[in-house]
Amino acid sequence: MGFNFNLSFGNNRLPNYVERDSSGNMFYAIKDFFNSESTKGFKDVNHKIKTALNNPAVLKVLTYRADIYSQIKFNEFKNDKLVEYDFLYSEIKQPNPFQSWVDFHYDVSFWRDLGNAYIYKEKDVLYCLNPMFMDIKDSQLKEINQYRFSEYKVKQSKKGTFKARVNDTAEWQILDLEKLFVLSDLSTSVSGNWLEGNSRLDALCQVVKNSELSLTAKNRNLFYTTKFAVSGQHNDKDVYSTPMSDVEQKSITTGLQGSKEIYATKEKIEVNQLVSNIKSLDLDNSYIADLSIIGNMYGLTKDVLDIVIKGSTHENKEKAIGAFIDYSMMPKVQQHSDLYEIIFEKEDVRGSFKHLPFNSVFEAEKIANTKLELENLTIAVELGLDEKIKTDKLKEIYGY
Repeated sequence: MGFNFNLSFGNNRLPNYVERDSSGNMFYAIKDFFNSESTKGFKDVNHKIKTALNNPAVLKVLTYRADIYSQIKFNEFKNDKLVEYDFLYSEIKQPNPFQSWVDFHYDVSFWRDLGNAYIYKEKDVLYCLNPMFMDIKDSQLKEINQYRFSEYKVKQSKKGTFKARVNDTAEWQILDLEKLFVLSDLSTSVSGNWLEGNSRLDALCQVVKNSELSLTAKNRNLFYTTKFAVSGQHNDKDVYSTPMSDVEQKSITTGLQGSKEIYATKEKIEVNQLVSNIKSLDLDNSYIADLSIIGNMYGLTKDVLDIVIKGSTHENKEKAIGAFIDYSMMPKVQQHSDLYEIIFEKEDVRGSFKHLPFNSVFEAEKIANTKLELENLTIAVELGLDEKIKTDKLKEIYGY
């Protein structure tokens, strides 16, 4: 005999696979989470940003990167010599009336990691625009998204305006397209759109979903640890008996929820916690594994993730952060430096984190290595080392 019934997993999709066995029974299957629609990624930029803002694992990685990046200093050089340290404050005291340079650079890192940091400069004011509240016409994008071979044609393609606002209740403002600059996570040539690059987060859509599921599963299982199943026993001598009458159910439920430590029942009952061993589900480790995958995609090595999750000794912590900045952050710093050279008309701008505490560990190692080299050089001179070789070695050690 077959049965007809409806199945719903949070939506109203009908079964997409039906099979009948030799007895005529019908088997229904719903390929919901794994179908093409649910695995093709984020719906749009807004969906991606909102997902990131509501996902602890993603937000932990993005804010960690942004916190470090916000401490960057941009220095001006000319002919490979330092002209001015932290030159931005000489150009403009603050980028806009509502933010400091620290706030602004935090925004640049955060939005860029999600795909694109849209920097708008008008006169001496800079804003990092929220991608969710920007509106650029398709006709303008079509004009921009072509190969251009002259500065004149590039400027012509960016003539016109676009709309932007601070939030979804603010009024739209008309801004000049030619004053808009983009710093993207992945090169805009990869996306085929000069104004909108892809993000590494796009490739992590399923991992993000997994972390959400593990958190949801833990939340629901924790809820059910407070719930109990109470069952009576069937009377084998009376085939018409029920394990527990409605009156007994109500009495036991009321009694167990009361303030008495001991509650007596007429019949023997069994009380079982609905979820009694949440640790066996290993949901915390599942979440941490997803956090590690997301962090690794954004350049957070195991050493850095250990700092984020567990903490670390001072020396190991500083070395891990230093390596993270050198190999993961500095390429983005160079991209940002190139932009500042354009908008501030500078010959050579270089971003630096040398003022941060982690450099003290490397400086101590450098001093120790220099001392060892000098000691070895002294011994070599005593043994008759050529004067020119000694002079060259000293220049190599001291840089002059």
